[in-house]
Amino acid sequence: MAEHGIAVPDTDLDNSTGTGNGSEPRELESKLRDTTRAHEASQREIEDLTRRCHEAEDKVESLGRLVDRIKDARSPTAMSARSPTPPGDRGDYEARMSEMESRHQEKIKQVESDYQTAVRYVKGSEKMLKRMKVSLYLVGLD
Repeated sequence: MAEHGIAVPDTDLDNSTGTGNGSEPRELESKLRDTTRAHEASQREIEDLTRRCHEAEDKVESLGRLVDRIKDARSPTAMSARSPTPPGDRGDYEARMSEMESRHQEKIKQVESDYQTAVRYVKGSEKMLKRMKVSLYLVGLD
């Protein structure tokens, strides 16, 4: 309040009865601290999810290159240079590769979903933090 040119003695602030008990600013400050902690925890969680998402993307990219190399090695021109693979093994191999690719795509989708959930959580926390700051400011004006 002093920043607005209003001088209020500390004793008046201690004895103020905003809602009848004078502890509302302390409660708001406590809530603000809790929300700030939750926001910081959410930020750390987002950073962790982002890191995991990048790791998953790198892993998928690496597996994609591996699949390409294996497909190139199994191409008809490469196969003519060495002995052919029995047809049954090739089908099993392709089925396993397809299954691995689908599992990795599912993992990427899950990481992206977790990331979006964390982003929504942080945005909600930021809105709540802003509202609490405004409330604390308004209580300080009373």
